[in-house]
Amino acid sequence: MAESQTLYQRQLANLEQDLKPIMAELLDERVTDIMVNPGGELWIKRFGEATSYSGRIVEREAILRIIMSTAALIDKKVTKDQWNLTGV
Repeated sequence: MAESQTLYQRQLANLEQDLKPIMAELLDERVTDIMVNPGGELWIKRFGEATSYSGRIVEREAILRIIMSTAALIDKKVTKDQWNLTGV
């Protein structure tokens, strides 16, 4: 039990670190959707507003780390070739 708790805590710490590039958007209560297109452009949807480009680019490696960390926490299988977590 303690070993699985330690693994979970390590996975959670990894996710918190990986989320830093989008933390401001995650903490904004008005944000309803965060999207990153294949070119890394960060798009934000806020309640009552149209989706808009944030003016920021998130590097592919950072996106992949977020997806992999999230997948590990919820026990989902993703690979570098198939890394979609739609609906999570």
